Amino acid sequence: MERRRGQRVRRRFACEFSLAGRVERGAVVDLSPDGLFVEVAGIEPPAPGTEVEIKLLDASEPPPMVLQGIVARRRLLSRILDKLVRGGFGLRILQAPDAYYHLLEGSGSFSAASIAGPGAAEVVRETVPDRTDSELAKPSSTAMLVDRGELDDVYQMLQELGAQPVRLDGEVQRGYVNWDEPPRVFVAAARSALSMRLPPHAKEDGVVTVAVAETDSQTLNTMLRRLEYQILVRRPVHPEALRLLLARALYRSSDHRQEPRFSVGHEVTWWLDWSRH
Repeated sequence: MERRRGQRVRRRFACEFSLAGRVERGAVVDLSPDGLFVEVAGIEPPAPGTEVEIKLLDASEPPPMVLQGIVARRRLLSRILDKLVRGGFGLRILQAPDAYYHLLEGSGSFSAASIAGPGAAEVVRETVPDRTDSELAKPSSTAMLVDRGELDDVYQMLQELGAQPVRLDGEVQRGYVNWDEPPRVFVAAARSALSMRLPPHAKEDGVVTVAVAETDSQTLNTMLRRLEYQILVRRPVHPEALRLLLARALYRSSDHRQEPRFSVGHEVTWWLDWSRH
């Protein structure tokens, strides 16, 4: 069995990798210049010798880091033990972007010399540029939308309301969402929202954040609340109700309501054209 050769730094990052034609999720729990370890749950880790492409989803600003490697060892556990200790696999890095080595250097556990020195000589390190995607350009718009095709009606409504929305692919967008100028409204499909993080200053910037869910799940609602989405929309929803919500979120004026309001019921009368109503 192949053992790790050098020092590892303990860091935890969400990740994705392809296995048997499926995209699986896991967590990187330690890393070094020549390798890392990925914990997985509910699946059998890939066998030693398997080549794997892995994406570190929240280790940097979008787009995610993409690394190529080969499985050096794996940890198989019974179903009972898997509830206590995660299975996983150790990956020997064959190819990684510069950002990965900058991350290690920034951790304080490795010097620039140790990362590029003889200790890493056994690794075939080919520097590849960080991936870019025109859809991940930082937007300057009154509306921003992230989905995987579920929110076509929302996108059309935003266009009809004159918002000129920027639309990002939920399959690509991971980690923190970034923008040059904050949009007035940010709308995300629920399953895309779970793989992203809103900027810490979104609320202070006055961004109205909306998550749209296809099911009424209390667990999902709680998770979206924890991610600080202000408005949760559960389908089915009447198109006009959704349109009014978006129009209200886009509205900005000196009389725009800043403080929260509470609904109460009380009879009132008013005068119109000298008549009492």
